[in-house]
Amino acid sequence: MRLLRDQAGASAIEFALVVPILIALLIGICDFGRYAFTNASLHHASRQAVRMAIVRSSVSGNEADVATVKTYALGRAIGINTATCTSPTVQYSAGNVPGSVITVAMTCPFRTLIPGLSFTLQVTQRSSMTIST
Repeated sequence: MRLLRDQAGASAIEFALVVPILIALLIGICDFGRYAFTNASLHHASRQAVRMAIVRSSVSGNEADVATVKTYALGRAIGINTATCTSPTVQYSAGNVPGSVITVAMTCPFRTLIPGLSFTLQVTQRSSMTIST
């Protein structure tokens, strides 16, 4: 009977039951932060590439071609391994002329860190702007 009432080691067992949940929660919080960073970095890169494209339109005298816009977008994706990203897509609604809408879309994979539950998400960001006169 004395053995059944003994409380020695109860806190160690409780700790052992709670620690895996806390570690998974911390890793999940870190993953969410990494995902938010990846999303924000892609948004920044696509927005900067669109801005560069409208500044260097056909009326500027220093026109940027599609390859230049793609290279510029990849260079602005800070903190992301752009080698794993698909090539940015650059679309002009009516050519590189005033009134045309330019859209740059970027997609990169994001892999979670949770052991045993890891999976890959495709993070996509798209920005559009209109070339003014």
